[in-house]
Amino acid sequence: MTAVNPAMQTPRYRVRQGLGAARIHPHKRARMWTAVLPFSVVLIVVQSITASAEQWRLEPIANVSLLHDDNIDLDAIDPRSSFGTSVALALRGLRSVDNKSIALLAGLDQRWYFDAADLDNTAGFVGLEGFVVTERSRLGLSTSFRVQSTLTSEQTTTGVSDVNGQQYQLTLSSGWSYLLTPRASADVSVNFEEVFYQNVGDSELSDYRSGEISLTGRYSMSERSELQALVGYARYSTADKTSETDAINAQLGTTYQFSETLSFNLLVGLRVSESKEQDGTGGTMSEQGTGPTFSLNLNKELARGGRLSATATRTLAPSGGAEVLDQTELDLTVSYPVDERWTWDLGARGYRNRSSVDEGQRSGVDYAEGSLNVSYRIWPNWTVRVGYRHRWQDDEQEPDSAQSNSVFLALAWQGG
Repeated sequence: MTAVNPAMQTPRYRVRQGLGAARIHPHKRARMWTAVLPFSVVLIVVQSITASAEQWRLEPIANVSLLHDDNIDLDAIDPRSSFGTSVALALRGLRSVDNKSIALLAGLDQRWYFDAADLDNTAGFVGLEGFVVTERSRLGLSTSFRVQSTLTSEQTTTGVSDVNGQQYQLTLSSGWSYLLTPRASADVSVNFEEVFYQNVGDSELSDYRSGEISLTGRYSMSERSELQALVGYARYSTADKTSETDAINAQLGTTYQFSETLSFNLLVGLRVSESKEQDGTGGTMSEQGTGPTFSLNLNKELARGGRLSATATRTLAPSGGAEVLDQTELDLTVSYPVDERWTWDLGARGYRNRSSVDEGQRSGVDYAEGSLNVSYRIWPNWTVRVGYRHRWQDDEQEPDSAQSNSVFLALAWQGG
């Protein structure tokens, strides 16, 4: 049984080739479609589910948590602690017919703090994804709309914590794979992302938009190994076109299946980017940057359905601070069911942010966190979870690093 993450924190969207950020667009009405479109699509799907419920597999989830955090907003100077509670609801609907499949995802998390009401926040997510498979190809499409507090959206990049605003994120993605020969295949992917902020006052947070297209070639050397080559182009632009970034990325790598339960993937390469920004006199400043990129993934299936996953990546990542970040990320997750009732989950991740044009220059924040959760299934659909999380953030503009310790106790129900 999987409980809802109380934080409803979705992984950041990342474009491998280079992104940036823009200032807040003055005409928010022009972006109302970013909220209306995903919800309209979901409404149509919900109507379809109602009309033919027997063809859908629905998995509802509910989670109620009691928590305590000794530094909610990760402030190095004036930390604020409080007990709190959260209520989270989620729904996953899946329908598969022959060679087609469609999935609906939706979630909502409301969090309240007893002694810090101004830090109460809401997180939500709606998404739709589907694919069609033929004898030689696979076509996939997905869209999602997320909203979360800037207290969580900025902790791995800008580190802005002096305002409890909202971040809105719209993503559109498509991918097409084609089998050229029994050993060779080609993949084409196109991604679009738009992020904008609301109620952030005079903070440095600003809106940004990005797009990416990439082509990947694969060649199977044997039943265990595969060669890969990737080339991609990404473009970023502000709403008012005062800042633009273009980037090209090329990578080579391999995938190797050591056994039925252990696999390894490695891609290494180089990226080149050029950023143009208008100065105060109406002129344009241009900066170029180069640097390495890599992606390493190690996956191990454990006994009783457990799993270990370790990743290391270096990419250009978006930032609400009106700049492109050269970001290195390390991530480790372990899920291990001790028996039919007990399961423990271990997670750790860290981020190192540097300037994309000045090699080694600090930019943004460095961030790390680790967590340990233990769950016990009391009934087939009911689970009790208890967990601990430690967060650490270092900002060069602050005299000291910020740390947070939090614990939670949750009761979760999962249907389906």
